[in-house]
Amino acid sequence: MERRPALKKVEIFGLLERLCERLEPSETQTNRAQSSYEAVGRWLADAEDNRLATSGIYLQGSIALGTTVKPIGQNEYDVDLVCHLPAFGQWLPPALCKQIVGDRLKANQRYNNILQEKPRCWRLNYADEFHLDITPSIPNANCANGGELVPDKALSTWKPRAC
Repeated sequence: MERRPALKKVEIFGLLERLCERLEPSETQTNRAQSSYEAVGRWLADAEDNRLATSGIYLQGSIALGTTVKPIGQNEYDVDLVCHLPAFGQWLPPALCKQIVGDRLKANQRYNNILQEKPRCWRLNYADEFHLDITPSIPNANCANGGELVPDKALSTWKPRAC
């Protein structure tokens, strides 16, 4: 008789595991998102503007942690990215930094067609599969550990992202 509660726990765990797998991006979706953000990074770095040539793009948030799930009521996954711009400093207003990244994205016909401006980042919408949110960052000169600054929501000042 004691085996029955243990069996029920295994069945419930299996059910929950299958439900969670349905919320996670598939391997194909993950590979497509990775390929897409790497292509965006190359496009940004291939700009004629030398200040963008040193840029790098990397994952942040849930996708970087491997904990991404499909948001309730949505068909697409949220892929958060940072576009680090080491050639810029706090002398550059956050709004102008964001505009420089946006202008480069707009220069690509494919990206321009799926580009959406958000308060402090740019979003590339890949139809009902995932979207890439690209937030610019600059080096944080006050951080000895190579920290970064990102625009605040009003694009009026830089705020620490990591230190």
